[in-house]
Amino acid sequence: MTIGQFSERTGLRPKILRYYEEVGLIVPCLRSANGYRKYSESQVETALLIHSLRQADVSMSGIREFLTATPGRRDELLAEWRSLAEIKLLSVKIANQFLQGFDSRTKRMHLVHWDCSRTVAWFSVKEIGWGASLPREVWRMCKEKFSPSMIAERAGYVRFAEAGEEAGTLQPEIGFVLENENQAPKDGRLEIVPPTLFATMSCSWDLPASCKPILSTIARFQFETVGEPLRKIAFRDERNYTLMVPVLIQGKHSGRSENNDSRSEHFRAAWHLRNGRGR
Repeated sequence: MTIGQFSERTGLRPKILRYYEEVGLIVPCLRSANGYRKYSESQVETALLIHSLRQADVSMSGIREFLTATPGRRDELLAEWRSLAEIKLLSVKIANQFLQGFDSRTKRMHLVHWDCSRTVAWFSVKEIGWGASLPREVWRMCKEKFSPSMIAERAGYVRFAEAGEEAGTLQPEIGFVLENENQAPKDGRLEIVPPTLFATMSCSWDLPASCKPILSTIARFQFETVGEPLRKIAFRDERNYTLMVPVLIQGKHSGRSENNDSRSEHFRAAWHLRNGRGR
């Protein structure tokens, strides 16, 4: 078939076919003496497959690997692409929920995206200060554990993770994002945090309830928490911090499930523990 006939057979414009040839995805089976492209019947299905995968937002390199992969590797690639597609759908859903629930007259909640995995070194502490003393405590620990080049941000994170088997027991932890996981102190516990979307709100140490609106705001936006909330504490800022609530984690899908009630209770427990209740 000529490129015109092949275009009619596949429904793909000649311009698209030439582009797929240029990037090495589908090459005419032969060239005639005068340079015309010739395609075979067996290439129809390949062309349609390539175009279908492109419409599904699969990368050129991914398609190229898929075309030459073994059946087992093809199954692996399909599983990866399905997972990515689901994440994209959830991201669009969350964006829609954010825009639908956004109210410029109320205290602002923002979306913050960690678009790549981050390595965090966590350190358990028996007791933790609160208010303006906490940034100083986080800064002191950072200087004790790290040199400036070892951390990726001039900030630390505080969270209250479940401790042991006793229900309702929360263990305070201070964490730092590392530049290189191989430089982590021996007494730190490393965690690889996958790409994550957070609902965030700026809070004040002077007003313990300043972040309380985020609870009702998350409900109004119909978000579901999918992990422990973090408090981001910028070094030397003794007035403010940022509450970060994960609402989408790559590999951990949001949406209502039997575990959401327990996650919500955990979130509220961590909230009350450090905002005037349960102490």
